[in-house]
Amino acid sequence: MRTSASFCGDKKKKGLSLLFKPKVNLLEIRAAIHLSINVLPFWVCTFPVTCNAIAIYWCIRLETECSVFFNINPYLRDMFLFHSIYNPMMYMLSSCEFRRAISHFIQKTVFTICCFLNIAKYRR
Repeated sequence: MRTSASFCGDKKKKGLSLLFKPKVNLLEIRAAIHLSINVLPFWVCTFPVTCNAIAIYWCIRLETECSVFFNINPYLRDMFLFHSIYNPMMYMLSSCEFRRAISHFIQKTVFTICCFLNIAKYRR
């Protein structure tokens, strides 16, 4: 026989299970990994550039000494440019669909080149 306390406890557990799924979907894990690979470095590489630009703006606006911000600006810009190379490379390495498309393209290109070389060989 159930008491009212255990019945309320079961109801509470059921309500919590609707809010928090006990199992994590594999697609959700993949999406989180892709987001962390592609978005987090974007934020890490662009945030200092943005902060430096804001600091330079206010230094000029308030007519104060800005030499520190101007001196570190090239290094921050290089970090930002590094991200423009890093992000597509990491996308290529982490995306299954992109890898599949590239391998298909390479196979097709190699096959075309081999056929072209064989045709050229027989024409001699």
